[in-house]
Amino acid sequence: MKVFDVTADELQDYEEKLHAASTASADAFEKLARAQNLPTLEHDARKSAIYHAANDTVSTFSDATGKIACDFFDAHVEGATPSEIPPQPKYIKQRLYERIEEHEQTHELGDDEFLQRMSQDVYTEVYHHANRTMIHNAIKNKLRYARVPMGNACAFCLMLATRGFVYYTQTSAGEDKGHYHVHCHCKIVPGKNGTTVTGYKPNGLNKRIKQVADSLGIQNFNWKDCMRDGSMRYALQKELQFRDTNWLLTGIPPEVGYENELAEKNARPHEIEQAKRLSKHGIKCVFQVDYEVDEKTKGTARQKIIGKTDLVNGIELKSLSGTSNLEKRIKKELHNSKRKIGFKSCNFDATDSLFTDEEISEALRKQLKARHVNRASFIGRDGKYHVINNEA
Repeated sequence: MKVFDVTADELQDYEEKLHAASTASADAFEKLARAQNLPTLEHDARKSAIYHAANDTVSTFSDATGKIACDFFDAHVEGATPSEIPPQPKYIKQRLYERIEEHEQTHELGDDEFLQRMSQDVYTEVYHHANRTMIHNAIKNKLRYARVPMGNACAFCLMLATRGFVYYTQTSAGEDKGHYHVHCHCKIVPGKNGTTVTGYKPNGLNKRIKQVADSLGIQNFNWKDCMRDGSMRYALQKELQFRDTNWLLTGIPPEVGYENELAEKNARPHEIEQAKRLSKHGIKCVFQVDYEVDEKTKGTARQKIIGKTDLVNGIELKSLSGTSNLEKRIKKELHNSKRKIGFKSCNFDATDSLFTDEEISEALRKQLKARHVNRASFIGRDGKYHVINNEA
């Protein structure tokens, strides 16, 4: 049996076909649901009509995405047994019903926004039947497969993607009923050792994930420990949300950017240098105007200015330069930063600090707990990036 490599164009063509079929399913669901004249129905009848519209649409259109996956499989695996579309898993029906219950908590049953949310769920279930189809045919032919990240891949997907062509069960690849999500466009691709997908370099991705683990203080990181240790896995997934996806995939640091001309004009030179240092560690630094006028006081003689974080991603930039009282400086900066709109973390530039990495780490742990702040980070004198989380 021969497995052919996958080019970027082939993967993009596959994505476009799946997206088109899944979009058609979302549109079909909305039309079918609206045809039931929902506003005239009693609550239980309305819920039942929505459920049956969603379930019928998913069942019908999953054959379309399954066929697209079969065609892709047949084009890249020579000498395999004939590909086939597996049936929809039984849990899909239950999950659709749970989504209806979930959306009803925040929206009127059957209104426009409710149906839009349900149509996205229909899209997701239809789209992911392609991955289930790919897994089914890979297992049938005793092939392994990789999870190839596409689009704005989430932290969990990126973690799974680092391992390359090693998966041989649905659960191990994160494609069981609990481990894929709305807006996930990652692909299951069949292969063997040596199979390549243009742009997908699991060894490089794994190296950078280990860098992220190292910044968290996780020594000698390995995937077996990570998958066994829920707290380690959670910490890594949470930290990956701060890292640029393209950096993780390619190793290319993100460029420092500006939300608008005023943000670029207001950015201070030392903050720009700090942002450049952060970008080397995969932090996407986009400056924003770090204040706004309180709407309640806008246009009055006493306009109130409200502070915002320096960066769009909720990071506030601070420095430990010149201070001789480490805890006092950190206490002050955390106190001021946590009050800003969108605050998520504070990064301290310690490249010319008088203190060691160990002293800074200890002071941050103490003050994060005292100030009730979840996360802070710093770049030490040697340029190493450290992340400290409040474990209280």
